[in-house]
Amino acid sequence: MVRRAPLVAVRLGETRCEPVAPPVVILYRRQWSQAVQQTIRLHVTADERYELWLDGIRLGEGPERCTPDRWAYETYEIEVPAGRHELVARVWSLGPLAPWAQTSVQHGFLCAPQPVEWAAVLGSGVASWEWRRDTAWSFRPVTDPLGPRGMGGVGIGAGRVGRVAAAGGPVDGKRVGPAGHGGRA
Repeated sequence: MVRRAPLVAVRLGETRCEPVAPPVVILYRRQWSQAVQQTIRLHVTADERYELWLDGIRLGEGPERCTPDRWAYETYEIEVPAGRHELVARVWSLGPLAPWAQTSVQHGFLCAPQPVEWAAVLGSGVASWEWRRDTAWSFRPVTDPLGPRGMGGVGIGAGRVGRVAAAGGPVDGKRVGPAGHGGRA
């Protein structure tokens, strides 16, 4: 379902992360602490695809199929207890290896929290997100009788081979570089 709404955050790829050429997998991480339990609503999207985890627990993936002028995002309503937390997004952009049905403009990640006070804590382009290129992945085209983009690319990562959409878990304990300082660990 395509939903449209004004969002507080901007694409991290346009403001903090250096430009990346697809195919690429980027890990984004935001760590924070809070004193009390609170319900937070997160509007999340990426170009091209993402998977999202909170404290190592997978929340979901997206976005749904869309077009550049009618971009889709998912909304997660989560109860976050008091304490220290980590939100991780794995975003991949396949570029010329993407399946025909995959829409892309430019690699990017957006996390827009509600209530709006959370923008300074979790908003991409606002909060201090960290990022790094996930070098565990490499890509090769799939031979397709319909042409080079028909079936997309195959991602090979972390000792596993499979379609990129079938990827495994979060950051796996690896250091993530600061988003505003070159971003590579």
